[in-house]
Amino acid sequence: MVKIKVIIYESLKVFYLASVLTLFVQNAFAYSSGPPDGYAGDPPQSHICIVCHSSFPPNSGDGTWTISGIPTEYVPGDTYNLTITLKDPGQSRWGFEMTAITTEGLQGGTFVPLNQYVQVSEGPGELRDYIKHTLIGTFGGQDSAVWNFNWVAPANNAGEISFYAAFNAANFNFNPTGDYIYNGVITTVPTSISEARKTNLPGALSATVSPNPLSSHLRLTLILPEGTNTHAWIEGLNGRKIGEVLNGYLTKGLHLIDYPRVSSLKPGVYFLIVKAGETTVSRPFVIIKQ
Repeated sequence: MVKIKVIIYESLKVFYLASVLTLFVQNAFAYSSGPPDGYAGDPPQSHICIVCHSSFPPNSGDGTWTISGIPTEYVPGDTYNLTITLKDPGQSRWGFEMTAITTEGLQGGTFVPLNQYVQVSEGPGELRDYIKHTLIGTFGGQDSAVWNFNWVAPANNAGEISFYAAFNAANFNFNPTGDYIYNGVITTVPTSISEARKTNLPGALSATVSPNPLSSHLRLTLILPEGTNTHAWIEGLNGRKIGEVLNGYLTKGLHLIDYPRVSSLKPGVYFLIVKAGETTVSRPFVIIKQ
């Protein structure tokens, strides 16, 4: 009887150790085939991979990232070839996630993978899509990574579009420690808006907050189709009015309004509300620490 108990005990130990090992391996490779959606730094949550890979503060390493191909001004319906390059001395496995959204927070254009190194996770309806690495696209053992794909601009004028991206320069130790996380945002505007700014002949109300995210200074770019009483203010997530940006009559055309007092606000997500005549628009923006 004692012998049988020993055999059962030893079997349970082996089973337990095997289970722990399996769980460790699963966790180590949990996101090697692609991170979960919503970790590109996009608002309102603004999550990035630092949630799991927390050894170092974001953007604190010696790495560099570049995104080439995003136009300063996009033509609706045109296709643009984008290339992401990620480097970090001493690191040897790589990952990224990117999304493109309008000022209303909806999907801005379409991502098209060109090879087995990238994949797209599509959100339902107009909700945002995410393009990210695949398992083979982590390039384990290489001293850098390059991902290439297309972005198709929205068929119609969608206003300003922001590309939010987060990057993981990992050390290939099969767990989340020792990895460096980077993130950033690049914006583009449609050619029609750019031309309206140049000619001062807008066709519709346009309101843009820049930079976004910001730390100490906000600029509101307004294009009014006609002269009208215009009111702009800042609200928190609870809908409470926090600051007055402007309130008065503005003429038709382009207006640049600087609001430096955001430096007194805590980091987080806010909304800039603009009411021009009978039209009201809301623009989310993020305040980060300096």
